[in-house]
Amino acid sequence: MHSKQHLGAAQKKTAGQVLSELARKGLTQAPAAGFGEPAPADFVMEAGWYQLPNREGVVVTKELVDRLIEEADEEEARRKGGY
Repeated sequence: MHSKQHLGAAQKKTAGQVLSELARKGLTQAPAAGFGEPAPADFVMEAGWYQLPNREGVVVTKELVDRLIEEADEEEARRKGGY
């Protein structure tokens, strides 16, 4: 909010005018670098999403994620003197 007000003051425009211009530019300009570039060769598009390359090792399951979160919470509590 403050940025568009500062831009507006510097350009002698209202915040609404600045916001409209920024939105218009975002919809009409070419995308910034990084968008539209080809994906690395080892990425595969599947169902509209790029899939990360397969790595041998541990299969990540919900249970594994839950356990890691719990361990991180316990470690944080120990650091803070919780137990």
